[in-house]
Amino acid sequence: MTTVIKNIHEIWKTVLEIGDISIYDNFFEIGGNSILLIGMHNKLEEIYPGAISIAEIFANPSIIKLAE
Repeated sequence: MTTVIKNIHEIWKTVLEIGDISIYDNFFEIGGNSILLIGMHNKLEEIYPGAISIAEIFANPSIIKLAE
């Protein structure tokens, strides 16, 4: 797993409060919603400022797609 994937994976686990998440899971299908997405985006911004927009998260709702 690359560093980017590991970082996103850890953020998702924290935001969604789920221990076992696949990099192929869809954020919204495993309990994510728009409020949690904002929290996730804020955490991503701390690590990767300006790199990932909210629209990109909606368009690429899995860790593997988002990391690309």
